[in-house]
Amino acid sequence: MKYTVDLSGVRDREGLHERLRASMDLPDWYGNNLDALYDILTEEGNFWDLTFTACGEAFRAMPDYMASLVLTLSDACDVMPGLMVSLAL
Repeated sequence: MKYTVDLSGVRDREGLHERLRASMDLPDWYGNNLDALYDILTEEGNFWDLTFTACGEAFRAMPDYMASLVLTLSDACDVMPGLMVSLAL
């Protein structure tokens, strides 16, 4: 499964999770937080190709949360070897 998450205009956590919901086929139980994202990626993300585009504004607006997102994605990739994730500014 290939997903592209365009982060253009995302400046807060709520916007990030709204964009994830709009771009990916997330279950109803998705909790709009990084723990829920990790759970989905490690339970359902095998053989997913997940690309985040236009990340620059989000990194400038919320650097700490985006750093946590990167760590979450990296940890999920460590657990789920078939998960591919890339981020582009």
